[in-house]
Amino acid sequence: MAQPPAVPGLAPGASMRFRPYASATHAGRSGTRDGPTTRSPRARARGFYGLDRYVRMYTIKPMKASAEFSPEPLGFFLTWTTYGSWLPGDARGWTDTAGAVRAPNHRLLSHAKALMHGEPLVLSQCQRQRVKETIQRHCEVRSWVLHALACQSQHVHVVLTATADSPATVCQQLKAWTSRILREHGERAACLWTRGYSARRLYDTDGLMAVIEYVMECQDRPHHRP
Repeated sequence: MAQPPAVPGLAPGASMRFRPYASATHAGRSGTRDGPTTRSPRARARGFYGLDRYVRMYTIKPMKASAEFSPEPLGFFLTWTTYGSWLPGDARGWTDTAGAVRAPNHRLLSHAKALMHGEPLVLSQCQRQRVKETIQRHCEVRSWVLHALACQSQHVHVVLTATADSPATVCQQLKAWTSRILREHGERAACLWTRGYSARRLYDTDGLMAVIEYVMECQDRPHHRP
C-alpha cells in the first residue's frame, strides 16, 4: 500500500500540507513578523490595493491513510480565464497569485480595469470548439492523459495526467497553442488569456473523480468550487 513519504519528526499517519498565511510583513516591510517594522510607500500602495503577497507556511495535519493515496500526483486540475473576464477585486471573489480566495474589492477592480490593454474576450461557440480540439490534439502529441475538458465562453477547465511535466509547463503549452489556433482563424483581440492560471495537484482517486465530475457535469450550474 502506497504511503505518504516519511518526514523526520512527523508522527505516523500525519502529513505536511500547505496553508496560505496572510502576512503583510513579507510585502515590503523590514524586520520580523513580531518585531518593529516599517513600510515603504510602494509597499503601502500594494496594501491599499489589496496586493500584499501571501506566504505559504507549513502546518502539520493528520491525514487518513488510504490505499488510493499516491506520493506523486495522479493528475492536475488546471483552470484559466479569458482576458479581462475575472479581474482582481471581482464582485464574485477572486484568487490571488498564492492561491488564496480574496473578498471583492471595488477599488482594486477599478484599478485593474484601468490597466487593461483591450476589451474582455468572450469566446464564440466556434472558438470554444477549436480550443477543445486543440487541447485534445496536443495532449495526444505529448502523451498526456486527458480525463476531462470544458471550454466555456470565458474560462477553460482541464483535468489531465502529465507525469513528466509540471502544471506550469502544461498550462503554458496549452495556452500558447490555443492562442495560435484562435489567431490563425481570425481572432484579433490584443490579449486572449489572462496571464496566470489555477493549478491543483490531485493525489487520490476520490479527488480526481470529484474534479472530473465537476468539469464534465457542473459547468452550467451556479458557480461553486469543488
